Amino acid sequence: MNDNKIDKKEIIEAIEESGYLIEQRVVPVFNSFGFSVNSNEIYTDFETKKTREIDIVAYDHHLTNNDTLIVPKLLVECENNKQPVVFFKDTPLNPFMFHLDAKISGIPKFIITSKGTRKSFNDFMNLEMKHHYCWESFSTQYCSFQITEKRGIKKWMALHPENQHNTFENLIKCLDYKINEHESSIQIVSDKYSEINLYYPIIVFQGDLYESYFKDGVTHLDEINHIKYRKKVPKKDYVDTYHFDIVTERYLDEFLKLMDKEIKTIVSKFVGMQPDIERTLKTIISENQNPKRNKL
Repeated sequence: MNDNKIDKKEIIEAIEESGYLIEQRVVPVFNSFGFSVNSNEIYTDFETKKTREIDIVAYDHHLTNNDTLIVPKLLVECENNKQPVVFFKDTPLNPFMFHLDAKISGIPKFIITSKGTRKSFNDFMNLEMKHHYCWESFSTQYCSFQITEKRGIKKWMALHPENQHNTFENLIKCLDYKINEHESSIQIVSDKYSEINLYYPIIVFQGDLYESYFKDGVTHLDEINHIKYRKKVPKKDYVDTYHFDIVTERYLDEFLKLMDKEIKTIVSKFVGMQPDIERTLKTIISENQNPKRNKL
């Protein structure tokens, strides 16, 4: 090793230790499912006002037969986790309610039914039957590992790594920025056109991923390729909930098959919805023109 200048072999080793090559490898996988990809896209951190980057934003456009534009946006961070990451399995009492955590932006975010009642987009679309947030295992806690030494004795310690904590924080900040950016720019051009963005925050791990749970007095540890992580975040006046898909690089193709099926199912729901959408948009237009009325 030359302390003054890195040589070619050391360059390759350093690159392979980083997450740069993962980004390059996964982009063609997203492309193969019809997603356009922006790498290292910038966004603004609302807290610090600093510009940050997200590894990948993959998106697609689906224009339905009733002029509704559905835009799934996959916000992706890639990580070469040198140590395994363990997520602790949780069993929810009402997982069907997790459909309300799915993040969307656009118009309309609710639908006025033929009976005059108002339903959130997630409820009206019956996402509890269609969205994978409501299925399979999920977690609210995780850890990785670091070797420590005390009195000459080395021992592995489970802990919350700062880099992975930062990855989740960055995804949350990017998601909030994207939603705000879309909400600020979209306009109602007519009662015939609507536009909805669907957001999926994702972390792709190059290394090993495990699920742990305690059953019958025994700690179980299973190697997995995909789990959902659910995180509550206190905001100014409420507590928000974010879901993340944690996926191994080797499983990304299978995961995107799941996404493809889910998105197509949601898009197909819009067939025959034109009367509901027009009714809702007309009401929004009317109430915007009459400020004394309650805003939606």
